[in-house]
Amino acid sequence: MTGKGKGGKNHRQVRVRGKNGLVNYLLPGEFTYQPIIQNVLDASVVSRIQWVFNELKPVIIIEYPQHSTLEQFEIMFMRSSEPELDVGIWETLVKAFYLSKQYFSKDTGLDADCLIFRILLFHIADSLTEEEQERDDIKKIKKVFDDIIKNI
Repeated sequence: MTGKGKGGKNHRQVRVRGKNGLVNYLLPGEFTYQPIIQNVLDASVVSRIQWVFNELKPVIIIEYPQHSTLEQFEIMFMRSSEPELDVGIWETLVKAFYLSKQYFSKDTGLDADCLIFRILLFHIADSLTEEEQERDDIKKIKKVFDDIIKNI
């Protein structure tokens, strides 16, 4: 699903399952964030967050401008009850991101990078449409991520 977002851009709605089991579709600006529950993150977790941020910074700045600094990105993990698990998911996303880029060798640049990043995020969030899941390029990217998960 898509909807008109701020600045006239089309933004993808994300499927979010609520505590009541109902599925809602939200635009990025409609998310309500959990309060910060981790006042201090373990130093090893912070180091891993920094690595993820540095690896994905160009696409994070475009796709998630609200998290465009390391400090803003870290806050996302401070809202988590399991920041180590969340960092592990993001580390897997980084690995899948770089492996997936081989399938887009003719499409280089930030636009292709953002596309791969979005596909991975939507796959992780289980928000790909049935039509998208049938596309060969998306199948390849999903397989890269799923194969990494299987080998952990």
